[in-house]
Amino acid sequence: MSAPRTYRIEAFLKSREDRYISLEKPVTVDNVVFDPLETQKNRIKVSFTIEAYSEEEAKDKAQKLLNSICAAFFLDTNVAIRVDDIDIIEVMGPHVAKARKAVVIGVHEIVRLKDEVVLGVAIGESHLKHICEKAKRMRDLDERLIRFLRWYAWALLEDDPIDKFAHLWIALEIWAEYKGYKKGKEGEKAKMTNTLVHECGVNEEDAEKIYIIRSKLFHSGIYTEAVEKLPQLKQCLMSILSKIKHNIFT
Repeated sequence: MSAPRTYRIEAFLKSREDRYISLEKPVTVDNVVFDPLETQKNRIKVSFTIEAYSEEEAKDKAQKLLNSICAAFFLDTNVAIRVDDIDIIEVMGPHVAKARKAVVIGVHEIVRLKDEVVLGVAIGESHLKHICEKAKRMRDLDERLIRFLRWYAWALLEDDPIDKFAHLWIALEIWAEYKGYKKGKEGEKAKMTNTLVHECGVNEEDAEKIYIIRSKLFHSGIYTEAVEKLPQLKQCLMSILSKIKHNIFT
């Protein structure tokens, strides 16, 4: 087998314009460089190298590392952040090959309101090291847990309440699978209402209502009721997030 190649990864992490991670200067943690962008306060450039036998393998490794970093930021600061762009550059000795765009994940631009509150969460070097240590631990966790956190964070990045409801529901579905509620011969409605009741403390009547609203949204495009139930669904996911923080990272 041939020797692995070295790839340089350059990625951008993006949070909301009204709630973002703020770095004062570039910080390097375990050969991962976090570099703030002066002109875009809600974006951070992240660069590192990876050994892999192919560009596809390098892309997969990079995506997993970046996902764990985003999840760790979210758990530690409550700031939702996502991978905005990744470039893969194969390093050939002292030279660098032409950059190849690996993946571009679209992010909705945020419409700024005149009187909105803007919050930048400042992260120092020691705090960033702590977050990266947490990200290392997360790479050994069940992939479904990382996926749950990713969809939850995506929900918080959305402004539109219907998009937010849809992302939160997908996160809840992933959690239901992770916790074993998807097993058995019960129908999908019973499985998800059980999840809402036992994981979120929702009463059975409300759990059924939320599921019916979810079905109207996904299968018929009827979304008005989803707006009304969004606060309850958000509270449900917040309770699950609290369990993750308490049971896994304490």
